Amino acid sequence: MQTVRAKPFTAQRNAVVARRSRSVRLAVQCKATTPKKILMMGGTRFIGVYLARQLVEEGHEVTLYTRGKKAITYKIADDTAAGYDQFAKSVKHIAGDRQDFADVEAKLKGRGFQVVYDINGREAAESEPLIKALKPSLEQYIYCSSAAYG
Repeated sequence: MQTVRAKPFTAQRNAVVARRSRSVRLAVQCKATTPKKILMMGGTRFIGVYLARQLVEEGHEVTLYTRGKKAITYKIADDTAAGYDQFAKSVKHIAGDRQDFADVEAKLKGRGFQVVYDINGREAAESEPLIKALKPSLEQYIYCSSAAYG
């Protein structure tokens, strides 16, 4: 595996090229040049557990918005003692039901989140109160969910 470092533009970019037989795969990792205030919808299961840790490690201020039915910090197999301690001290929490749109808006309005990772949305209508409440400060809304109703 060969690592190729590109010069930064608006974000630091690291490209990793892996060569297998005749194919070439390229993975690009982009990082913010300054820490962001990030809201993660969910974050206690599946991809969110790892994404939240990675964002904290990169120096971002991370807040999880969950129903509050499960602990927001618990050790996982990949945690070192120091890594877990840093994560547990750094991550913040807002408890609420995303289906209660008025409550979502009330809890998020004026909080200054710049980035939203919506990793547990099921319908587009669930995104509207988030965008409305965060509109003045919101720079990015990243919707990534495998949940769907047919």
